[in-house]
Amino acid sequence: MAVGGGDGGLLENTLGSESSIGSHGGFIVPVTPRTDFDASYTPIYNVQDLSNIRNDLSGNYYLANNIDFSTDSSGYDNGGIDVPLKVEVKEGNILEITIGTIGDTLADTRILFGSLNASALTAGIAETISDIPTTVIQTLVMGGILNSEPFAFSLEVDTSSVGLKFNGSFDSNGNFDPIGAFTGIFDGNGYTINGMHTAVYSSSGDVSSGLFSWVEESAQIKNLGVLNGSSVAASYTGAAYAGSIAGSAHRVNLDDVAFGSLIITNCYNTGSVAGSAAGGIVGNGFGSLTITNCYNTGLVTAYAYAGGIVGYAISHTGFSDAMTIADCYNTGSVTAINRYAYVGGIVGYTINSLTNPSSIINCNNAGTVTGSAVVDVSISAEAHVGGIVGYTIRTTITNCYNTGSITGSVTVTSVVDVSIVVDVSTITRAYVGGIVGCLHDNDPITNCYNTGSITGLVTAPKNAIYAQAYVGGIVGDTSSPTITNCYNTGSVTASGNAVYTGGIVGCTFYPTITNCYNTGSVTAYGSLLHVGGIVGYTVTLTITNCYNTGSVTASGDYSSHVGGLVGRATGTLTIIDSESTGSVTASGSKTSGSMGDLNIDPRVLAIIAIVAIGGIGAAVFLMRRR
Repeated sequence: MAVGGGDGGLLENTLGSESSIGSHGGFIVPVTPRTDFDASYTPIYNVQDLSNIRNDLSGNYYLANNIDFSTDSSGYDNGGIDVPLKVEVKEGNILEITIGTIGDTLADTRILFGSLNASALTAGIAETISDIPTTVIQTLVMGGILNSEPFAFSLEVDTSSVGLKFNGSFDSNGNFDPIGAFTGIFDGNGYTINGMHTAVYSSSGDVSSGLFSWVEESAQIKNLGVLNGSSVAASYTGAAYAGSIAGSAHRVNLDDVAFGSLIITNCYNTGSVAGSAAGGIVGNGFGSLTITNCYNTGLVTAYAYAGGIVGYAISHTGFSDAMTIADCYNTGSVTAINRYAYVGGIVGYTINSLTNPSSIINCNNAGTVTGSAVVDVSISAEAHVGGIVGYTIRTTITNCYNTGSITGSVTVTSVVDVSIVVDVSTITRAYVGGIVGCLHDNDPITNCYNTGSITGLVTAPKNAIYAQAYVGGIVGDTSSPTITNCYNTGSVTASGNAVYTGGIVGCTFYPTITNCYNTGSVTAYGSLLHVGGIVGYTVTLTITNCYNTGSVTASGDYSSHVGGLVGRATGTLTIIDSESTGSVTASGSKTSGSMGDLNIDPRVLAIIAIVAIGGIGAAVFLMRRR
């Protein structure tokens, strides 16, 4: 098949239009409320009825009308106390937080603000967090015990100006206690729950926050909108899972005997979600889980794993469990800030069964996706950030796209003297991609594209050799992938002490790339740069029917390997019917044009009249032009 004309669009027109996946308002699948449920279903009219579900967690339920917490008169009261709180941004990049009043007892307190944290030891006395970032809106998450009552709370703080950001009180546990261990059917019936706030904290152990804290076995949640609410989970020592529908979704599959799929379908969320693992729909998924026709427009913030739909998901290794996410989208901002941050527009982190990989199909992201870490020079850190998935092992990704801005960054602080010797075992890495940040185990990516800007930044002392950025228009870093019929038009920018960046893939081993193209600019800064219009760095490679028209630029102070198609490669290389017409600009000790540094027999290069700098290798190289 001939290479496309370079005017945009897929090489093979198999993807639908952007508007075909979700209308960004209302239910994806329109629902006409029913009144003909059979006698096995219990109607839910108000908040008290909603709470009564916990009396029969295996029952079947449906909403008979919209529920609005602000106008509900059912008399439901989940207890808790009012927690006084004052939050102020002060001169000198200081955040000042005061919890409780003088004389209160405050214990086991966690305060998280981006990569910064503090412990408020005395009630009524201000605790300060120094060196806060400026000109950003960032989520403050806190939890603790005040006067023997646990509390959790999240607040968006605008640091662009000094002054009070909050001065009042909040409900220690929101206005609704999550329903736990649900195994029945909940049909929203096309109605919505408005203004629900769940907040869960524990001094020890894991906690889950959402309408349901847990949904299990063959539970079904469907046809429900959750509006203008919040779900926050915090723990002093354990994991904190938060989602609008469920904090955790767990389908047990002991001895490979299935209960049936745990299904969440045709649901959406517009409120904020915060926890250590947070998703717009589900925070933590375990086992067989199917999520279809769902979307999120709310803000998702996590201190490890964040996803617009699911934050963290694992299937049973060795069993037949598989996760499927199909026909879902996200438009909300998704952020994970931690020394190990995993964040994606759809899923933050997922590892799946050896025998039955999970699938993400017909999904898209338009929200801003950000993963970052700020660490001391002696601490390792990684950010895995993708428009669809941050980090995955054994997942197939098909018919997905990203239009949002994707950024992953790792910053090493406490260093002003670049002559400081850095322990080479200290690893700071950013894996950033328009579709996937980091992908492993022969996973295929098919019919996917990115139009958003992609940025991966690692800031560290120059002698920190493991300050590495892996950045690609489709995938940042991957091993043995099959990438077919994909393209990138967004700008791709990377910087670090070792940079691997490409219009399709940043760094890869043994890839097969077919019918792909890049028109976005690809730019790298720093040292030891590997920059290509299609691939930055590869070991063994098969590229067929691919092209690049975007500019490829390396601005380095040491060793730049740059090419219109491939920046640097070793091993067996097969390149068929592929070309680059984009400009190639480089600085550093090694530069080249269409192909970069190739470790293959230079006589083969002479035959195909490609100018490159490389040593003698044992590869077989074939390139055929149109």
